[in-house]
Amino acid sequence: MAHLVICILLTVSLSAYACDLVLETSPMCRDDSYCNERYRLAHQYKDSAAVFRATVLSAVRLNRQAWPFSRMTVQIDHVWKTDGGPLDIIESGYGQGDCGIVLKVGRQYIIFAARQSGDVSGTPSKKKPLAIGVPGFPVQISPDEGSSEKTRSFQYMQRDAAYSVLDNAGK
Repeated sequence: MAHLVICILLTVSLSAYACDLVLETSPMCRDDSYCNERYRLAHQYKDSAAVFRATVLSAVRLNRQAWPFSRMTVQIDHVWKTDGGPLDIIESGYGQGDCGIVLKVGRQYIIFAARQSGDVSGTPSKKKPLAIGVPGFPVQISPDEGSSEKTRSFQYMQRDAAYSVLDNAGK
């Protein structure tokens, strides 16, 4: 009976969802959240096809049975990295277990995006829209109104860490 309980506990504790965000941390950072956020964002920058600051102009839910489920149009404010493809259309999921993120219209974000695959081979195509989702979370420039002090502090820290990474990205 004890072996059964141990097996059940191990099974439950090891299960994970496909969209779980695994936050990379650096051994050099220890418990320093700002240092760890810079480390995570530096990796995110390296793995992204495009990194830019943009204001969301529209967000539309697509009436589809397959991903992407939402499409956002953005106005580009500043570009740090691009693959040469269009940057103004971003596709994602609904954010309800599909690894997607729906950005808020009128808000400004630093967006770390991947280029969608062009064909069944999985090769990215510069003609395809950008995609966002786990782990490429966008960084909100200013906190949501009415959010808690703890949330606002985290959002400001994340924004400052992103700018620190981006200011040093080309060096």
